[in-house]
Amino acid sequence: MHSNVLAEAMQVNKVWSEHWPPKPFHIAILDTQLVIGRSDGRPFLRVEVPDNPLCIYNNRGKDFFSWMMESSKEQNNLLVEKYDILAKDSDRAIRKALDVASGNFEEKFDLTETNLRWSSAGGLPIVRFHDQDWIALFYRDRKPVGWNVANGGSEKPEEWERIAELGDREFYEEFIVLREHVSQTRALCHQIDLHILGTGRHELGEYQKYIEFTDKFRNLRKSEHNLQIISPVYGEEASIELDLVKNAFDVFIRRGRSTNDPQPGFIPSINASLTDLGIETIRLIKVNLDSVRGGEKYIVDGEVNEQGNALITRPVMLLSLRYLRTVIDKYGSLGEIIQNGDSAQRAGGKCLPYVPSGMSARVNGEYSGADYIMFDYDAKHHKIQSIKSSFKKIEDEGKIESENQRTFCPVTWKTIEYALKSNII
Repeated sequence: MHSNVLAEAMQVNKVWSEHWPPKPFHIAILDTQLVIGRSDGRPFLRVEVPDNPLCIYNNRGKDFFSWMMESSKEQNNLLVEKYDILAKDSDRAIRKALDVASGNFEEKFDLTETNLRWSSAGGLPIVRFHDQDWIALFYRDRKPVGWNVANGGSEKPEEWERIAELGDREFYEEFIVLREHVSQTRALCHQIDLHILGTGRHELGEYQKYIEFTDKFRNLRKSEHNLQIISPVYGEEASIELDLVKNAFDVFIRRGRSTNDPQPGFIPSINASLTDLGIETIRLIKVNLDSVRGGEKYIVDGEVNEQGNALITRPVMLLSLRYLRTVIDKYGSLGEIIQNGDSAQRAGGKCLPYVPSGMSARVNGEYSGADYIMFDYDAKHHKIQSIKSSFKKIEDEGKIESENQRTFCPVTWKTIEYALKSNII
């Protein structure tokens, strides 16, 4: 058993060998401070990263960090109270910073005792599809269970500071758009190219790594599902130009004596549930699928497992913004926060009060009455029996009754609520 999944970054990088477990992450533990505020009409988040932080390198490290905090909970209720205060005060500060009526202010949060993960970034796709606005979510089956955004953790120390690049990469890797439906009988699909800020993926700092990733994704989809996906040709008419929602937080990151230039357009959230301690930074990205003519569009999840040798193939859902606004107007939020005692797997998430109707994206017809559309949840694609049976029931009955399938992960409900209540979307 490898117990050294949480160790100092400098020390581990010097002694890392083939005997250690895979190192897909490079996530720092913050014990410094963060600042939330508003200046010159713009909200901001300022994060201080230690020069040589403790690090998490894989999912076992995440689980160990949570276990360490939960063990402290049993021994020291004061620590739990401090995390609760951090959650409430940071939530209030974020909402205040997003309020255009707020004046300049800043609020500092000491993380000496309430350590948090850093960095995690990604995108929440705001999708225009069949003349309606939707958000795209991915179903997560490990804790915290529920619908998640397209995000992920840093893979190297440089991404502690370059969260825009990290967020773009995670978005591009997970949000894959095809021109045709994926079905039991289809054997060929075309991938549609996506451009962010009019530049295209090749402008990312790690373009070659991204190309290698998408090649791996297509090869795995071919070998596992017998589906050949033709790669996009950059610059052709089938490309979709994405629009980044900019009227959100500027993120400043300080490491050592230097602070980087602001990285705009993020919605931050502080997850202080003991099962998911961390700072999330999510950008809102508008994707107009209606702008591409010819053929039906189909969304799939591109994420691969930690070892990079198998697809995760999570179900994807488009959830109507109209429906979400109705829930906010009626209930004031997206649901009650799920406590650890109620469900350890979903703790910190929120369960939607109802999702009354919907349809599979594999069924042709009008989408005007749908509150959600499901993609890529065909049973043959999923190895986990619980996912097979639960999503098959959704298809048969045309509604979502299971609490697991109505649960938003903490970063998801916070990002959506912040954006809707501040009229950013």
